[in-house]
Amino acid sequence: MTLEQIEADIRAEGKRGNLVFAEDMPILSGTGFDLSEYPIGTKDRVGNNTVLQIVLTVDPEEKETTATVVDMLQVTEDGGTYLSRLKG
Repeated sequence: MTLEQIEADIRAEGKRGNLVFAEDMPILSGTGFDLSEYPIGTKDRVGNNTVLQIVLTVDPEEKETTATVVDMLQVTEDGGTYLSRLKG
């Protein structure tokens, strides 16, 4: 999948849950020390075991930001796992 496809899937899931994500906030990006860590472009392919930073900012109808949730998602062959859900 590409970053664009993953973002579209996340937005679709949010819509099914009646959440409207802020359009002016990026939902996902690569992780690392560099702010431009690969993958960065919408057409970049995301490989197995890639870790992405997911930032979900919910906008209410009034267009004011009310909540932001940040997590790390490890992409797997059959989907993905949010790293916050792993117990060590």
